[in-house]
Amino acid sequence: MTRPRARYLRLLYLALILGLGAAFLRPAGGNRGLALRYTVHPVPGGGFDVELHAAGLGRDHPGFRLLDGWGLLQDQSAHVDGFEARDPAGRPIRVATGIREGTARWTLAGSPRDAVIRYHVRPYPPDVSAEASFVDRTRLVMLGYSLFLLPTGVDHYEPLDVTVRVDSTGFPLWSSWPEAGGVYRPGSAHDLWSGVVAGGAFNPTRLNRGPVSVTVLTEPATGRSTGLTIANRLLPVLGRMVEFFGAPPRGDSLSVLAVYRTRPAPPGRSMMSGNSEEGAFLCVASPDRYADPQSLTQLASHECLHFYLGGALTGGPEPPYQNSPDLIWLVEGMTEYLSYRFMVEAGVLSPAGLREVVARKEREAAGAPSNVTLAAAARRMDRMDTYQLVYSRGFLVGLLLDREMESRCGGEALNRAIRGLFEECDFYRTGKALTPDFVRSEFDATCPGTAALIARYAEGNARLPELSGEPASAATAATVAGTGR
Repeated sequence: MTRPRARYLRLLYLALILGLGAAFLRPAGGNRGLALRYTVHPVPGGGFDVELHAAGLGRDHPGFRLLDGWGLLQDQSAHVDGFEARDPAGRPIRVATGIREGTARWTLAGSPRDAVIRYHVRPYPPDVSAEASFVDRTRLVMLGYSLFLLPTGVDHYEPLDVTVRVDSTGFPLWSSWPEAGGVYRPGSAHDLWSGVVAGGAFNPTRLNRGPVSVTVLTEPATGRSTGLTIANRLLPVLGRMVEFFGAPPRGDSLSVLAVYRTRPAPPGRSMMSGNSEEGAFLCVASPDRYADPQSLTQLASHECLHFYLGGALTGGPEPPYQNSPDLIWLVEGMTEYLSYRFMVEAGVLSPAGLREVVARKEREAAGAPSNVTLAAAARRMDRMDTYQLVYSRGFLVGLLLDREMESRCGGEALNRAIRGLFEECDFYRTGKALTPDFVRSEFDATCPGTAALIARYAEGNARLPELSGEPASAATAATVAGTGR
């Protein structure tokens, strides 16, 4: 009896050691076993009531957080109130609130594996920006990052068992999330936070061609023809994006939800702003801007191009902006340039129109401080004297690189460099983030000498050659322009 018992104890001890080792070696923050079921009830004029059934929390004192937006709307956690938690039997769970790492946290007492959480999200003024989540009598727009509390420690890009139900209150709904049987299924925490649902008094226009589709929602005040005009202009541009990169940013198709909303015109001012979320573009504009389909299309093209540059191809973020400042020339500047180039190639902007854009960008860049780099401007986006530099000088840098790479290494050189980055570093597929050194080396491998141009003009602040005239060699133009960083 002694020997079998000793063998049994050794086996039991070994199993215990292996089990503990597996527990310690398991990647932290894994989503296995966690299931999140959200039900959202829009309250006209009063925001959103949210009920979350969280199963498989699996840790002591589980915490929840709301991801703050990075754009015009800040302190979103202050819009959450009425938080309460109960166990599946309906018994209350004590909740502690506080700030940790600059973010509001709601922490449950004990070690509940499952919990039912209810909270309310107050609306934002619908005219504040394109990023506002709001409900009024006839329509709603809800952005994931301002609405959903998520358990802390969740891996953002790992698959996550999550569903969202929205009480439409009779509204027709459109969403950037996959939907089946009235249930939305974001695939990850990233998708949950960056998804969009819109509903109510919108005029829908849907077009599709091959692997690309676009649904354009416009408010009734703009007229049905506006949405159809935008859709007809935007669809071929989206197709050009897929052709340029060789594939959609994720999956086998590119499906875009474009939401255009009207903002009352400020006295003496005309304005338009937009932003992109996962598979969605949102715009808010003063009424007069809806008579300008070129600007409406370009803004959408720019933001949709961020599905690639800034989404699939991304650098390390630096708060409070998602983009890496040291790569702002690629993520914002190249996006600005390519959005116009794709419009020309898709036949929705004339070459003469592009030449006018180049001249305008040069005037804008000339009016900005000459000693500010694009990276420095990206860190000072709240200042109007430097904000525009990201889009004006950034555009011109993109044009300069395109012309110079074509001159040195033949046509399509810029295309090959950026497509190579996408094929090697699509974050959704590889998990790789770009670094400035890597981008320079990849451009230089495609066309030798490009790294020096990037260092001088994209990362430095050397005076750009004139680009609104005939294309010229940057090397020659730099001699004429003189030196300087």
